[in-house]
Amino acid sequence: MGNLYVIGTPIGNLEDITLRAISILNYVDAIIAEDTRKAKKLLNNFKIDKPLMSFHKDSSKSKMNKILSGLNTYNYALISEAGTPVISDPGKDLVYQAGELGFSVIAIPGASSVTSALSISGMKGDKFFFLGFLSRRSKERKLELNSVKNIEETLIIFESPHRLISSLEDMKGIFGDRRVSVCREMTKIHEEVFRGTISECIANFEKPRGEFCIVVEGDTHSDENTKEDYDWIIEELRILKNLGKSGRDSVKIVSDISGVNKRELYKIWIEI
Repeated sequence: MGNLYVIGTPIGNLEDITLRAISILNYVDAIIAEDTRKAKKLLNNFKIDKPLMSFHKDSSKSKMNKILSGLNTYNYALISEAGTPVISDPGKDLVYQAGELGFSVIAIPGASSVTSALSISGMKGDKFFFLGFLSRRSKERKLELNSVKNIEETLIIFESPHRLISSLEDMKGIFGDRRVSVCREMTKIHEEVFRGTISECIANFEKPRGEFCIVVEGDTHSDENTKEDYDWIIEELRILKNLGKSGRDSVKIVSDISGVNKRELYKIWIEI
């Protein structure tokens, strides 16, 4: 039986690849890549000549089954477009099924924008909460942000350039004007790190370009639970009720997001 090696690759600067990653990429029989074009650039840089198979979020189940079948005979490496597969990238189902079928799934660590951004943020790094990419729609995004409003851990968020400002504005409205450290194009030529308040960050990135990793200060007054903390919950329940959702469905949706007890939410729903 073959092994599936889940390999972390550079997030920008190709020199950040590890010696072990190069060794494994040379060893395996084939490489499964999220983006074969970018994979070729990486492999050519290190003179690695291996067959490439495309596997991304839109790949069919039959494509995954073909890869799993191949593991009976061959060793495969799984790489994403940048960074580590599965971390805000496709590959979860493939990794899970490979493990379920008894194949060895082996991690080959590499560069991480999450830990890199946190390490230079100047914020608490003993505990952090990684949200990945926020929802594209403001309504869902606000629900996600509200669900972590009161946690004390540092928050880490990925964002694209065309949603950066709207996401920061949503954060300011929900979190207040907290401290943030915003990393743009990490390890690349135009790398930039901005530290300040959310308001200052919005002013700094008027025309954002590149990919962003946002580190947000955790809640510094989480014990001060006021009635205002429930305003967004009441509003979401009201919206769901007006949309014709049942009390049961409305309460479940908001409870899953907020973590608030369903019985307490149902009392609020009845009074709306």
